[in-house]
Order: sequence, then C-alpha cells, then structure tokens
Amino acid sequence: MYTVKDRSFLLKNHLKSVLGATTLQSMEVRGRTWRWLSAGDTRAREAVVLLHGLAMSKNHWRSVLSSLGKDHYVIAPDIPGLRLDQPVATPQSGFSGIARELCDFFSVAVGRPVHLVGHSMAAALSLGLAMRMTVPVQSITLVSLADSCFTEKLSHTLNFERMSDFIQNMTEDQHLTYVREMFHQPPIGLPLMARSNWTSFNRHRERCVNLLHAMEAELSYVEAYGQSLDIPMLIIGGREDPWYDLTRHSNFYDRPRVTRVEMEGCKHLPFIERPREFAAALHNFVGKAQQWRPGA
Repeated sequence: MYTVKDRSFLLKNHLKSVLGATTLQSMEVRGRTWRWLSAGDTRAREAVVLLHGLAMSKNHWRSVLSSLGKDHYVIAPDIPGLRLDQPVATPQSGFSGIARELCDFFSVAVGRPVHLVGHSMAAALSLGLAMRMTVPVQSITLVSLADSCFTEKLSHTLNFERMSDFIQNMTEDQHLTYVREMFHQPPIGLPLMARSNWTSFNRHRERCVNLLHAMEAELSYVEAYGQSLDIPMLIIGGREDPWYDLTRHSNFYDRPRVTRVEMEGCKHLPFIERPREFAAALHNFVGKAQQWRPGA
C-alpha cells in the first residue's frame, strides 16, 4: 500500500486543487474549446505543461499540480484524441494531428517557452510535438514511456497481440485487469475507477484503435527526431511498470543532457503512487533546465 506520507500528500494536493489551488480555464482556439488546469504565477517566463496519456484527462495531474505550482507556472490541458470523448480533428494523422492542435493552443493560450511533460502515450507525443512547436521547448520529461512505442516488445498483458487488437476485443473484466496492472498497490476504489473509465473507453474504442494505427506509422521518425534533440531530457518511471523498461532504448537514453530516474514501489502512474518523489524529481529537473541555454 502507499506510504502514509504519499497518501497524505496525494489527498492534500488533490483537495487543494479542487478547492482552488488550481484554476480551471477555457478558451476557444480555431473552433475547439480547450479546457485546462493551471497553478502558479501566470506571469512566469516559462510554463511546465503536463500532458496526460491515452484515455486519461487533465484531472489525473491534480495530485502534483498545486505542489509544482509553488515554484513554477504549470498547466494541464485536456488533449484531443488522448481524452477519448474529445476526438482529434484529423484522427488519421495520429501524433501529427494532435500536435498541430496543441501547437495552436500553445501559441494562443501559453505564448512562452515550455517544459513538456508527457505521460505514457503522451511521452511519445511530446517528441513529435517538439518538432512543430512555435514556442521554444526548454526541456522534455518522458514519464512511463510505453515500451510498445519504440519496440516490438509489448507489455505482459499484450505479449501475444497488438495493442490495437487487444483494445478492439477487450471485455470489461479485461479492462479491470488492465487498469489494475497500472498500480503496484491498487487503491481501494479501483473497481469504481475502472468502471467509470470503461464507460468512456467502450464507447470510443474504435476511435482509439484508429488513432493507435495512425500513431504507429509515425513512430520511426518521432524516435529519430527525439534522438537528435539537444535539450535537457528527464526519463522517469516505475521500476515495476510492465509497459516500461529503463534497461532498453540505450541509444535513445544514453546521451548527454539525459537524466534517468527509476522509482521503486510504483508501476505506470508514478505521479499518483509516489507523488512526493515524482514532484521533487520534476521540480529539481525543471529548475536545472531553466538554467540551461543552447550551446552551454
């Protein structure tokens, strides 16, 4: 089970977020209504942008938003395509389609250099996003980058079939197992959490499958671009995560300006299972990245 301090940190920051430590904002950009949570000084020169993974939302970052907002300006938007009830305008475009819309959002609503923090599928998205950004990208943090993004090795659950096939044929019981596998120690309310997520997932699974196929076609050049980046990069994930393996991708990870953090006692959601350690690692990394300048 989570440590008492981790549970207290998570609950305290979640409640603080809900009760006003974070601000819910919205704006229409090119016909789409964007909604995001923000915390910290809106006048800050740079912004830390938290990008949620597939079938998640901005609310999954509440456990660390208010804490990070003490020293940084932080925003967490709902991402079209990755939030399943908000389809991307061009689903056949995969990462590039989502990235184009995010770039429009960043240009209008953020308008300053950013530190990108992408979780799971959004970790790969953040690399593709950096190709197209009209505002400077100061650093990238890849959280629980799914192994299936850059290799043929799939997770323990998916080792006999492609992820898209698994999603297409997933039952409610399999979905519960899938969600449970994201946690080292599943929370007491996990069945209720999974059931709520299942409703949306089941309604939009075809959209999810189509998006995954489009993303797959782009992964080779997204990875190649990521290897060419010469900015600070943080690779962080849980040691027990079945979707993630810090021992792989040596050519991708073992480069200058890359920091690797392996967190014990958590799987795919380190910002929920180890929020204190996660927030501290991200805070320290962004603080150092803010001092970095090209050519340094």
